[in-house]
Amino acid sequence: MQPIGGGPQPSYDQLLAENRRLKQQLNGIHIDPSKDQVTLRGLQGADLRIDELQVKMPGLGKLVPELLDVSAVAGGTVQMPDLARFAKFPMEVQTIDMSLNQKAINDVLRRQKVDGLRDLSLEVGSEGRLRLKGISTKVFDVGFAVEGRVSAAGGTKLRFDLEKTRVGGWLPVPKLMTNLFASLAADQMSKMNVKQEEDGAFVVDVKGYLPPNVGLTIDEVRSSPGVIQVRSMPRSQPL
Repeated sequence: MQPIGGGPQPSYDQLLAENRRLKQQLNGIHIDPSKDQVTLRGLQGADLRIDELQVKMPGLGKLVPELLDVSAVAGGTVQMPDLARFAKFPMEVQTIDMSLNQKAINDVLRRQKVDGLRDLSLEVGSEGRLRLKGISTKVFDVGFAVEGRVSAAGGTKLRFDLEKTRVGGWLPVPKLMTNLFASLAADQMSKMNVKQEEDGAFVVDVKGYLPPNVGLTIDEVRSSPGVIQVRSMPRSQPL
């Protein structure tokens, strides 16, 4: 007897393991339609770990019955609910404790094309320390590296306090020259939602990297080698 699909079928032990994995994921997801609230706990993927994520979704209670409504139509086919509506709902993040590894961040940097810059990569150290490397192509190709510390700056903004800059892989750049270079590159940085403050620090607004229907406030940023942790204190106010 030929197995369905013509390929090797999973063993009984593999099916049990997959069943346990799916149950564990489902146990970490709680939907409360009466409060229009979704809570995720203890979920982990290759690039992301969610210790806790609580999201307010006004109108969720009315939508859940529609999502569970699967009806049969003429011809014996099945009509599924429109799941695209779920993704368009306004979502206000009330609590977040999430860790993201530097590989995922670098994937975003690679997709973010910016005139005058290329080959951007980020190294995450401990205590909020970051090192951004890349090549400036403004006049001719020059490698650079900037080092500093990241912290929460209110709302969806992160603050980067510059500590060290190197050009060509070895030449240290004084802070005064760094500020001059930053002002010359203001247009390029604005395309990445980065602005320089009067005190020389750089502020990036991650709102530009979020879906327009998602509201988020970042209260704390921590890091360990290769991992950034973002936290938001519990919130209960409506949208």
